[in-house]
Amino acid sequence: MSKRVAFTFEGRTVSAEEGQSIGAALHAAGVRTLSWSSKYRRPRGLRCVRGVCPSCTVRVDGLPGVLACTTPVRGGEVVERIRPAVPWFPADRLSRLAPAGFYYEHLARQPRLWRRAERLLARLAGQAEPPAPNAVATGGFQERSVDLLVVGAGRTGLTAAIEGARSGRSVLVVERDYVAGGRLLSEPNGRELAERLVAEVRATGAEVLLSAIDLGVDDDGVHGVVHPGGLIALHARDVRFATGTYDREIALPDGDRPGVMLASGVQRLLVRERVRPGTRAVIVEVAREGDPIARLLAAAGIEVVARCAPGEVRSIRGRPAVTAIQLARGRLRCDLVVVAAGSRPADELVRQADLTKRAV
Repeated sequence: MSKRVAFTFEGRTVSAEEGQSIGAALHAAGVRTLSWSSKYRRPRGLRCVRGVCPSCTVRVDGLPGVLACTTPVRGGEVVERIRPAVPWFPADRLSRLAPAGFYYEHLARQPRLWRRAERLLARLAGQAEPPAPNAVATGGFQERSVDLLVVGAGRTGLTAAIEGARSGRSVLVVERDYVAGGRLLSEPNGRELAERLVAEVRATGAEVLLSAIDLGVDDDGVHGVVHPGGLIALHARDVRFATGTYDREIALPDGDRPGVMLASGVQRLLVRERVRPGTRAVIVEVAREGDPIARLLAAAGIEVVARCAPGEVRSIRGRPAVTAIQLARGRLRCDLVVVAAGSRPADELVRQADLTKRAV
């Protein structure tokens, strides 16, 4: 059994397995609301559980904007939610008075009024104040060169790194997660394969850089890689993008409430984090995309009360978190709505690199 550690969340002590994410530990402790939307201050909670959306940003040891779902618990942290000003004011219920883009339409020709309104909106949105410059360890800067840069440490990326290193090339693997393995870690019996691949990578002499993000490539072919140790200007003779996929989203009425989660996020909570995402689930699916997650939920003892198409959803109830869903056939009590609409390639870095080449 993993070592137990603890951190402080808004005055209370929360226990977690060492290495478990802060978001998963809070979810297991019953915390569903982790942040609020900027404009209408609608509550937000775990959704993608892989650091792709901003729904779980919190303040950790005074540093704002930390993604709870991809930040591991080390023990002793002080975690807080970044609350909006006047939190009791029901801004989302007044959305008709301030529709999307209203301030641009009405204030674009009044710069003085716009500047005042901008400051007011920022305060009402509850955005975190940036920390003092001396309060953040910015790390160092270095310039490096490698034969092969692999972006992504899932099955495909690790395999590419092994092949590259065995051919005699210097290899650097950049992974935004805090542990290598990608989606293998969220698959039943996938952890052993992930650990074996990581061991093979390290045995070949390839380097794996975790909690690191490739910011893209510039006109000179230099990749900017930011990681806990600072910033790297990386010259790579060859690049292999193995960034995987994203879940496809579905626009649902009130589909932004805490408790509405993407299928891969639910799978990550169940398998990798060993946390139950809920007790009664409704799967909103396209075609039969919900089959794998339905099997996992059933195996975990979570009741799937319904599976439906997106067009059947009339509203999702609950304040702040999900308590029921209104379908065309009637209302069902649930505390988890799973969105299963398939996946799409995470290809933004590939397209950015391609556009950069065309522009040169």
